Order: sequence, then C-alpha cells, then structure tokens
Amino acid sequence: MKVCKHCLVELPLEMFEKRKDRPNIRSTCKKCREQNRDKEKARARHRTYQKNRRQMFPDQVREIWERSTYGICKSDFNYAECWICGSTVRLCIDHCHKTEKARGLLCSLCNLGLGAFQDNKVKLSRAIEYLETEPHYELDRKVYP
Repeated sequence: MKVCKHCLVELPLEMFEKRKDRPNIRSTCKKCREQNRDKEKARARHRTYQKNRRQMFPDQVREIWERSTYGICKSDFNYAECWICGSTVRLCIDHCHKTEKARGLLCSLCNLGLGAFQDNKVKLSRAIEYLETEPHYELDRKVYP
C-alpha cells in the first residue's frame, strides 16, 4: 500500500506506475496522472487558441488588454498624437505608477524617456538644465584611412 501524493488516498501498489528512469514506483497514482495529462492538454489547446487569436485580431486583443489594465483604450482619447512631441507613430497609454491612472497618449520613445526618469520632476528639470548648457569639451575626432 502507498499513499498518492496528489489525492492523499492509500492505494495498492498496482495503482501506481513504475518509473522508467528509476527502480521505484511513481508517487502519484495512475488516475491522478491521467487527470493531470488532461489538464496539460487543455492548457496547451488554450495557449494555441490565444496565440491564434492575437495573430488574427491584434487590435481587438490590445483594446481589451488596455481596458482591463487602464480602464480606457487609445480610441477613447479625442486626439491621436503624442502629447509631448506630436508623433503619431507607436502610441501607447502613459499612466502614473503611484495612482495607476492613465494620463494620456505618448509615443513609445517619450514614454520610455519619462520612465527612465521615474516620473521624477527634479530629475527632469536637471536634465533640462543640462541640455541648456553649452558644451565644455571639444571632441578630438580623427579620421582613420
């Protein structure tokens, strides 16, 4: 007699499969292993379904994700350009990491820039000061043949 580690029922040894790689028998019974295989097949089918759905309807899947994450999607905004630079390429929804509320549409480059400064106004103002200063060093560029 042996206790199945999955269903915790004591069963005769005939209810357990023999391992091919080791001399002892498995710790889960045949019935539990069969149920687990069915679950794995169902998960694999669902992953395939999700992958095909993302390929066939990428805009619809993206809109559903945006609504579930931010409560709003890109089509709900009354403008279709980056708030900072005015670009219309690769727009994404910018959000505040503290409140998790959407702020507006930004292109991916502007959104990454804000993220790099961690939404810190002091760091951004220092970056602006840095950009306004004149260069101090002249680069020695040699052209090699």
